[in-house]
Amino acid sequence: MAIADGKTDFESEIVNQTLTGAKMHLVLRWFVAPGYEASYSKVFLAITDITDRVIAEKALENSRRDWENIFQAIGHPTIILDPQHRVIAANRVTVEKTGLSHRELMHKRCYEVFHGTSHPPGSCPMEQMMKSGQPQTLEMELEVLGATYLVTCTPIADEAGRLDKIIHIATDITDRKQAEEALRRSEQKYRSLYDNMRDGFTVVNLDGEIIEFNTAFEKLLGYRSKEIYHLTNQDITPQKWHPIETEIIKEQVMARGYSDPYEKEYKRKNGSILPVELRTYLVRDENDRPAGMWAFIRDISNWKRWEAALQESESKFRSFFDLSPQAAARVHYETEQIVDVNQKFCELFKIPMEEILSHTMEELE
Repeated sequence: MAIADGKTDFESEIVNQTLTGAKMHLVLRWFVAPGYEASYSKVFLAITDITDRVIAEKALENSRRDWENIFQAIGHPTIILDPQHRVIAANRVTVEKTGLSHRELMHKRCYEVFHGTSHPPGSCPMEQMMKSGQPQTLEMELEVLGATYLVTCTPIADEAGRLDKIIHIATDITDRKQAEEALRRSEQKYRSLYDNMRDGFTVVNLDGEIIEFNTAFEKLLGYRSKEIYHLTNQDITPQKWHPIETEIIKEQVMARGYSDPYEKEYKRKNGSILPVELRTYLVRDENDRPAGMWAFIRDISNWKRWEAALQESESKFRSFFDLSPQAAARVHYETEQIVDVNQKFCELFKIPMEEILSHTMEELE
């Protein structure tokens, strides 16, 4: 064809095979010797081995294809920007999320695409990245997408070290933010309940160190919050209760996960002794191993005073009842059966007390 066209030099690329079976990519260049242009009777042939160049070109093409596949496979809106915020590449997810075609996205500014504004937002990660020269990540609202995203801008430099491109990846964290807000509200409700409980609440580790407590517990002991963190359950419990509580923890809490309600005493900061009732529960870690205990504590000092007053009152009544110079009896208000009598009553009716208690007043009359 080249001869027919009257050309005096021409070239072609061929693939040859060596004796070992390896492929060689060759460029063959023919050119007619000067003075022989009319007859083509003298032609020179130059052969150039371009195998390494072809291999490098194919490797580069494969690398570009792999990069494009990875870029398109990223499951978050991902774009490549120039230093002026212009979009020069966008993946499929960006096209889907924005509703814009790839052609429509090209050369738009990133803030136009995601924020619908004519200027960067005040907290723009790309602006911060350009100032610092380092990758920047920020949580921000992407108004066009209607969600909260974690936006990362990473600089890419050219061979001279100048900023050439920026990789902009936006990860939707709306579900995470909603979960965090729900958790925050839940913790707020728990904290409000926790702090406003009338009963004390505390958590200790397996060494008895106090690691958590509420306001009511502070008031029970009379210590300041920072002081309690340096105390153990043993520190605030009188020595006489140590073996009793150790037995309860071993036989009940560790064995079945909780204790029956039990009484003990606390030593307050001012040295006074406070009677309390508590119930203790076992805390387990993520591997279901015992990690500590928590308990509700109730101040029973008033109840103890009432109990003592009642016992004293009953003792006084018993003395008055037994020593009364007149016959006296107590009768059940529904059955009218006699439930108690004094000695004068027995003498009056001349009947032993054990026999009287099985009768009613009507039967005795």
